[in-house]
Amino acid sequence: MVLLTTHPIPMGCVVKARSIGMIHTEDQDGNDMKVICVPIDKVDPRRSHVNSIDDINPHIKEELLLHFKEYKKLEKTKYDKVVIGGFKTIDETYRLIDEAIETFHNKH
Repeated sequence: MVLLTTHPIPMGCVVKARSIGMIHTEDQDGNDMKVICVPIDKVDPRRSHVNSIDDINPHIKEELLLHFKEYKKLEKTKYDKVVIGGFKTIDETYRLIDEAIETFHNKH
């Protein structure tokens, strides 16, 4: 999960957020979706206008795509296997989240 914030947030903090889309990536282990979120308006009203990935500045979207390709660069055996498939809609994101919740409940 990626949380787009105005200020850095320390590791381990819990932030109420809403999903706005996801990035489809694939690596040596298969599909690896990255859900993108923004804080709810009460936490940070600066992104109150952001309801889908399409509301994000195109430059920030390019930074996200680049990050998910490059962050495995030091893992030389994995880097060549990373494929960035692009952004997915909010509807596709909600379907994936629902499937993950159902899978969790079926296993526990």
